[in-house]
Order: sequence, then structure tokens, then C-alpha cells
Amino acid sequence: MVEPSGERVGFRLSKKWKRFVKPYAPFRRVYRTPSKCPEHTVPYLNREQLISTGYYPNSTQNSVPGQRSYHVFLLVKGTILFSSILYAASESLDDIVELGRDLAFIIASFFIYFKYIYFLLYADNVDKVIDGLEECYRWERAGPAAAGVRSAKRLHYLIVIGMQIIWVVSMIIYIVLLISTPFLTQQELPFHAAHSFYLHDPLRHPRIHILIYLSQSFDILYYLTWLTVTECILVDRCNEVFHGPLIMQMIVNFLLVSLSVFEAMMARHDRKVAGQFILLMILALGHLSMWTKFGDMMSQESLEVAEAAYDACDPSVGSKKIDGNIRLIMLRAQEPLIMRATPFPTFNMINYKAILNQCYGILTLLLNTLD
Repeated sequence: MVEPSGERVGFRLSKKWKRFVKPYAPFRRVYRTPSKCPEHTVPYLNREQLISTGYYPNSTQNSVPGQRSYHVFLLVKGTILFSSILYAASESLDDIVELGRDLAFIIASFFIYFKYIYFLLYADNVDKVIDGLEECYRWERAGPAAAGVRSAKRLHYLIVIGMQIIWVVSMIIYIVLLISTPFLTQQELPFHAAHSFYLHDPLRHPRIHILIYLSQSFDILYYLTWLTVTECILVDRCNEVFHGPLIMQMIVNFLLVSLSVFEAMMARHDRKVAGQFILLMILALGHLSMWTKFGDMMSQESLEVAEAAYDACDPSVGSKKIDGNIRLIMLRAQEPLIMRATPFPTFNMINYKAILNQCYGILTLLLNTLD
């Protein structure tokens, strides 16, 4: 099998595995060597990871024989999973703890399902953002500022990949807890799900029940791994392309933090169940913290552009055209770049604290209502 570029495409596990771990491989070397600069941007490396997982439905990947069918298969599988979880919620209406658990998983699974459809429709637009970032990353000239540019590239790589490594470890723990749920609790499947003809019932259909368990285990491992990678792909162009996912992330994180804390409080006497929701709360808070931190970093560094342009302006050197360009840079940099998803507020630490305050208010209201 050959790609349009002429490069042979293999399905060897070793090649895909090397492509998946490519962002993490140089982390130790870059960390220990201050002069070392990563070869590519983090979004570029994460795109390589997505391609290695088999689901990055851009035009190039769709042209590979069998790849588009695999994308459709994963989408259908995700649809079945989400529908079964949604259908099972009707069985938990009499139990507030189980209902809260179902709602938390419905919200989380809908977020993954939404991003799957989003990439199916807009993967080529995401490519334009990543290729643009990669082009800017390569544009570097020799001079006094070159060392500072390489240092900034190194710092950004270490921060993003370091946070992603922490996120991956936390996600692995969470995946293990979900898959082992039927062995630790009375729940029969990792997700509370219901199917037609009671196919999920282990007494009526034991073999099909085992297949559903294996299918859910695969879904948990695959979809959560895929989601972890997509979170580190990302400025006006980014806001335009990622507007939908940014809105969904804000809503989902707000609801998951509120629900997970509430469920952890309600199930505090059952350490196994409470532990799942405490970890879910940490993941949701970590996810939101990452976006707000980078929102602050982007705004702060965009303002520093004006200071750098001011320092570069020297009337005794250069030409009127160069001075005019520098003034335009200074004028544009007076308005900081922000990361936001209209109509929601900007992703920054101030609004992050406000969201936490609202979550605490909702939690207090729910607990007072139950009391």
C-alpha cells in the first residue's frame, strides 16, 4: 500500500507505536539539554499520534484504501456506545447516585462523540492550522534573538508535553478503574448500558454480555486515548477553526466538575465508587486548568511582542519602511490575543476561578436540596 507521496504504508505495530510515542521520546533529552530545540511543534507531533491511531479523517488519510471504512466503523461503534448509555439512564431514575453517574458518563461520552464528528468534518481545516504553525516554527533567522527563540520553543514543548504525560498517566489509571468496575462493584459492565432484547443481561445472554464487555473495554481504551491526543492540538484562526470544540469543552468541564464532586459526596461511603468520581473531577479540573493556563500564556506573550518591537526600533538604523512595519506590529500587539469561544468568556485564570465558584454554588444547592 502506497501513500500519494510515494511512501510505503505499513500496518506493522512497531511503526505505529514509534509514531505514537514520537512526542514523548525526546522529552528527557530536551529537558536535560538547554540548547536542544524540538524538531517540530507539539500540534504536528500530536497529529502524527492521531494518524497512528487510525482516526485522523483528512483528505490524505481518506484516500488510503480501507481507511475511510475504518473511520465509519469507529463512528458507528461510538454511536452504539453513546446510544446504549443514554438508553440506560431511564433505569436509574429512582436512584440519585446511579442517575448522577449515568449523567456524568453521558456528558463525557457525548463530548468524545462530538469531537469525533468534528474531526470527520473539519480535519482538513485543522491541517491548515497545524501547517501554518509549523511554517512559523521553521521561520527562524540567525542573530542575537535566535537563542531566545529556541529557548521559547523548548519551554513550550516541555510545558505542553509534560502536562500531556501527566494527563496520560491519570487517564491510564482512570481506564483501569473503569474496566475493572464489574469485578469491584455490583455493576455488570464498565458503563451502565442497556440494549434491545436485554442483550446486556448476563443471565439471559451470557456470551453476548461478554462481547459487550470486551467492546466497551476497547471503546474506553481507544476513545479516551484518542481524546487525550486531540486536546493538545491548537490567534484568531484557531478560534475560528476550534470554535465548536472550545464551546463544548467549556460546557462539559463545567458540568463534569459539578456532577463528579456531587457524586463523590453522595457515594462517600463506597470508596471504590467515590474514587472514580474524585479522579474524574481531577481530570476535568486538570483539563480546564490546562486551557486556562495556556490562554493566559498566549495573552501575556502577545503583549510582550509590543515590548520586543519597541526595543527593536532604532531611528538611527534601518529605513522608513522597516520603522513603519515595526510601528504596525506595536499597534497590533497593544490588543492581546485571547482564547475564547463566543458567547462564553475568555479562557484565563480569572474566569477559571469564577467557574469553580459557580460549581461550588451548584454543589451546595444540590446538597441542601437533598438534605
